Amino acid sequence: MKMISKIRSLAEMSLLYSSMLSVRSKRIYVFGAWQGKKFSDDSKYLFLQAIQDKSIKAVWITKSQYVYDYMKQKGFPVCLHNSAKGIYYQLRAGYYFTSERKSDVSSLLIGNATRINLWHGVGLQKILHDVGPKRATAPKSKRKTFLKKVSKYPYRKEYVLSTSDTMTKIFSSAFNKPVEQIWQLGQPRNDVFFNNQLETEKLPFIKEGRRMILYMPTHRQHGKIPFRVADILDLAALNKFCEENNMLFVVKKHFYHRAEQEKLDSYSNLLDISTTEYDSQLLLKHASILITDYSSCYVDYLLLNKPVIFYNFDYENYVLNDRDLYFDYNDTTPGPKVTDFPSLLNSLEKSVSEEHCYESDREKVKNIFYSKDNQTTVGQKILAKVKNEA
Repeated sequence: MKMISKIRSLAEMSLLYSSMLSVRSKRIYVFGAWQGKKFSDDSKYLFLQAIQDKSIKAVWITKSQYVYDYMKQKGFPVCLHNSAKGIYYQLRAGYYFTSERKSDVSSLLIGNATRINLWHGVGLQKILHDVGPKRATAPKSKRKTFLKKVSKYPYRKEYVLSTSDTMTKIFSSAFNKPVEQIWQLGQPRNDVFFNNQLETEKLPFIKEGRRMILYMPTHRQHGKIPFRVADILDLAALNKFCEENNMLFVVKKHFYHRAEQEKLDSYSNLLDISTTEYDSQLLLKHASILITDYSSCYVDYLLLNKPVIFYNFDYENYVLNDRDLYFDYNDTTPGPKVTDFPSLLNSLEKSVSEEHCYESDREKVKNIFYSKDNQTTVGQKILAKVKNEA
């Protein structure tokens, strides 16, 4: 097995270095998201603006037949990653845009191209190089150090997007990159909050006159621990509250928990959409109240200045066993913090009638995560920056 693994690694390295020989065009941009499995996130919303620019050729790369069929039906320029056209555009692209990792596109085909790492949120949780204790490790052999440098060299050109001075410092550490490679240009996925033309779909459960409560908890240990809303919510009481207030309670779990189905069909005003492909930014845009815990989605939601409730029922366990946080939780969560369902229901009742509570706190925290010029649409200035680099 070790021999097979070595042969595979050698073949992949050969393909990657061969891709460096390709003549790349600074006017060809390829986009991908979530390991090629989704049409979503920052990549999606920058792509929607890039395809309007006739001076560049923007192409979405996907590894999902579902995403391919959906985008073809919409008339968007899309290629399967292993198709002849997909391979061509990846070999010719001067830039590739990702939301999670290099494998959002075909990582072996983009040697020497410049990566624009849009990432997928700014928030409380520590990420990448900042995760976990700094343990002393045994020095690596010269051979391993050399091989690591060789494997990284084709990917050396990379810029990461941040949203504020605070996040630039954090990202410089988390991504282990100099500040010069951190572009403080904002998150293009939030442009849809201010530009209705970027809405590519409608939410069929949104009805005129009925408000939506959106519950978007973060993952627990990358989905290794099940997350069951029936264990932490009194579904009958919650449904009664929603009926009385003409509201719909929508559950959207993290991508890592998408296969965990909840049995909510017997409740008239409760809906679990975790297994669907509904866009998270559209859900945030149309939600009247957000309930979350430690997810970065609330940082996006701050731009809308709407009520947020933080249901942090497992705070101590989460910080101890899942993720450390960059910030003091109480100082950067502008809304009620509740640890049990009765308190959650009480906060919902107050949020319905007192929507302007915590407004000044939300503004204060928003200014930590976003510089003033990143609190509105940012897509066009990102594209202009890339074009200026060409």
